[in-house]
Amino acid sequence: MKSRIVTYVLRAAVCVAAVAAMSGCASLNPQPNGPGDCVGPPDFCQPFFGS
Repeated sequence: MKSRIVTYVLRAAVCVAAVAAMSGCASLNPQPNGPGDCVGPPDFCQPFFGS
């Protein structure tokens, strides 16, 4: 029983670390949210025409 609790705690810690890493990455590379925003790397910029 104790090993199962430790496993759950470790899984939760790994999930929290993954969420923190993904949210940090998302804040560094924000997604386009307007008609004139850029999609792709700077040297290959395509206008974003959202619906």
